[in-house]
Amino acid sequence: MLQSALAAAPLFTGLDQEWQLALFNTMQSVNVKGGEFVIRQGEPGDSFFVVRSGSLQVRVVPEGAEGSDADGGRVVHQYQAGGRFGELALLYDKPRAASVVAVADSTLWRLERWAFDEITKKSTEVQARMLL
Repeated sequence: MLQSALAAAPLFTGLDQEWQLALFNTMQSVNVKGGEFVIRQGEPGDSFFVVRSGSLQVRVVPEGAEGSDADGGRVVHQYQAGGRFGELALLYDKPRAASVVAVADSTLWRLERWAFDEITKKSTEVQARMLL
């Protein structure tokens, strides 16, 4: 499932299988209860997630709306097993554009930005040495 999820994400297509395996090995399992937020709109993002099991909703509170509670946000997407989100957080230090909340107890794999940076840096260095 992880291999399929990463293969479908353009961010990971440049990595060969060895480096993808290194990414898999750094991913951590995260359990979330129904109703628990995985990410909150407006907070800094630093992780990419793949849904192993469960169900999650993406909710957006329109800019300028009363309050900032994503509980009242509009549901714009739903993730099931194999779904992935947060790729841009691996590249950019920007606030999250939406919230993701578990609808049911769920298990995710998480890849943190620091691990992604280390692995892609090493991959690039190895590729550069091979060209010399």
